[in-house]
Amino acid sequence: MKKLFITMSLTAAVASGYYLNRVNNSDNLSSVMLENIEALADGESSMDCNYIPKGKECSITVSADVAAKIFGITGKGDGSVVVNITGAQECELGGNSTCVPVQCNELYSTIFNHG
Repeated sequence: MKKLFITMSLTAAVASGYYLNRVNNSDNLSSVMLENIEALADGESSMDCNYIPKGKECSITVSADVAAKIFGITGKGDGSVVVNITGAQECELGGNSTCVPVQCNELYSTIFNHG
């Protein structure tokens, strides 16, 4: 019985030492993470929050010339379609929000290059 108690005590001591060693070594990672969080938070205090975001619509006109021959008759024509895209944004002073302007050409580039 005495041997069991000594074995259990020794096992608990070794396990506790191992756990404390891991906790102490992980503090370095936590301090780095804390420094990063503080650095990110410092930038927020100087953010300009005096804007009103205003949505803006962008338009693209898509056109094509068409020619078709059906039953020996040739027909020609042109067609165009206007496509309206929402997602652009202008920033107007006088509000209480942050705002990042988004121009129509940025939306076009995103749609046509990544779409």
